[in-house]
Amino acid sequence: MKRGRTYHYKIYPYILSAILLSWYMEVFAFRYIAIGDQVPPLTLEAVQGGSRTISFIGKVTVVIFWRPGQNFSLQALNDLEKIFQVWKGKGVEVLAIADKTSRPEAIRAVMEQNRFSYPFFLDKDGKAAEHYGIIVHPSTGVIDKGGQLIYYQPSHHRNYQAIIEGHLQVLFGMTSQRELEQKLTSLGESVGEASQKAQALYKEALTLEKSQQPEKAIQFLTQAITLAPSLLDAHVHLGYLLLDRGDIKQALEEFTYVLERNPRSPAARTGLGIAYARLGEKERALTLLQEAININPDPVRAYAELGKIYEESGEYDHALYYYKWAIRKLQQGRR
Repeated sequence: MKRGRTYHYKIYPYILSAILLSWYMEVFAFRYIAIGDQVPPLTLEAVQGGSRTISFIGKVTVVIFWRPGQNFSLQALNDLEKIFQVWKGKGVEVLAIADKTSRPEAIRAVMEQNRFSYPFFLDKDGKAAEHYGIIVHPSTGVIDKGGQLIYYQPSHHRNYQAIIEGHLQVLFGMTSQRELEQKLTSLGESVGEASQKAQALYKEALTLEKSQQPEKAIQFLTQAITLAPSLLDAHVHLGYLLLDRGDIKQALEEFTYVLERNPRSPAARTGLGIAYARLGEKERALTLLQEAININPDPVRAYAELGKIYEESGEYDHALYYYKWAIRKLQQGRR
């Protein structure tokens, strides 16, 4: 093996198709802000120039994290314009925050083409999304006058407008929580169907494995997990896609979540080992990957990653040993 050569292998991403999100999963909220938590203020760059610090105290606010060029985001923005026109007279604010990869000119084009009348901001350094734990675009939150998050919804679907307006009606005393639940159930947002929907999404993901659309996969895997947090395989797949995207900390969270509930998951232990390897924690990574092999002697990724770690350390005999095992397992049809 030549010095300096790096081994690369490809992890095929999984795709999950769109679903109708269930209203009752409010309790899972933003990843780092739970329902009932105080929403911290934001300092954002205004699209028209300058920066603004936004406090959520004293007004009802609907905030959306979105991305230009994404159909779900545009659909959500248009629904929010309809909501804003009805509810602005009651003091409701809508804030649109574009992700850090967005170009100001792309944001302005969306604003002008659709004539949105609520303010748009840019999360230029990505700190807002990172602090709130946003990985799905669009992501919408409803915040009450006390600055507390009362509802969160990832992505967009056909009942998006009805659900957001329903929560506003509860906040303003126009309906009760029970009446909202009954209304949403009549729209097909049935609580009892959540697990079945999540399972259907997972089966669909397996059939779409070769589509290789990682961003869409991340979006819908997160939705499936929101519907059924106990679906551990979805957490594992999400973790690997986040690794591929370079979101190491978020990947660590997914693999840790699985191992806390199933300590003998070789896939999660392998993923955790890869994550620590990416962070430069060699010894910790080696331990986890070796443990994964001891639990299940067949994981190709664990062998391949062990070889990669040893190669990068200049320990070429060890690297060659694990690469050979990875190839052997692959030839046997292992994964």
